[in-house]
Amino acid sequence: MRRKDKKIGTDEAINLLTNCEYGVLSIVGTDGQLYGVPLNYSFKDNCIYFHCALVGHKLENIDNNPKVSFCVVGDTKVLLRELSPLFLD
Repeated sequence: MRRKDKKIGTDEAINLLTNCEYGVLSIVGTDGQLYGVPLNYSFKDNCIYFHCALVGHKLENIDNNPKVSFCVVGDTKVLLRELSPLFLD
């Protein structure tokens, strides 16, 4: 991780997974194409569960390459234009 000041601990990660409802599952297709799909999920007993059919694109890709990324975003706020130094006129 490049920005060590942005690193969160296990407890904070579990808190995010427990309290959030949506995430993005990023996987690699059988053709090598990257594929990200937003989905709702449940977190229980240190496992992430999501609804899907018994066959399909997501499962084929996971079978082909089980290395995946799952990203959730907690409670966020948009910075007002006048408060953010990123906005230049």
